Amino acid sequence: MDAFSAFQIHDFELIQKIIKEGRPVIIAVNKWEAIKDRYKYKAKNYLMKQLDRNLGELNGHPLVFVSAKMGEGLHELLDKIILSYDKWNTRISTGLLNNWLDKFKRLENLPKSGEKELKINYLIQARVRPPLFVFFVNNKSLFMPHYMRFMSRNFAKEFGMDGIPLRTLLRSTNNNENSIKKSSIPKKQSPMKVKMEELKKLSLIH
Repeated sequence: MDAFSAFQIHDFELIQKIIKEGRPVIIAVNKWEAIKDRYKYKAKNYLMKQLDRNLGELNGHPLVFVSAKMGEGLHELLDKIILSYDKWNTRISTGLLNNWLDKFKRLENLPKSGEKELKINYLIQARVRPPLFVFFVNNKSLFMPHYMRFMSRNFAKEFGMDGIPLRTLLRSTNNNENSIKKSSIPKKQSPMKVKMEELKKLSLIH
């Protein structure tokens, strides 16, 4: 897009369609050579704030500043495309996911409602393209959308997922809250080692 006219309504509409399709997003800001050096820092911040305000679900700022006229930033753009494709196809181990989750829970306060407090027991990745992550929690009603967005941003930063659409699913460990039976996950088996066949039975993957 043109550095002098970003962002227009149709830009956001197009990006939202890409996100809805579950595709990675990279935004190339062209004519960057025409922006005077003393204004570039402010221009970058302005564009980032526009993304935050209109596309909070984008997770980060996948912006690449280029000059087609001068041939600048093109290698960075190609590298970003390849990296985003790789990230889109990446499967993160359950161990790494839950290491991050433990660190997140130590640093951040989990939501509360009266005497009820959200507990996130563990996290798994169910599929890729786009990445789908399943959170097993004690009470799904406490996991508000704004908190999920906050958590997704932290996650995207930790694993370098800027511009990658992340899908999330909540599953309750409380049998009264959903239809998952205790027999669905064998008692002798660690939650970290849930088999893909069992996830299919829970309709977590298709």
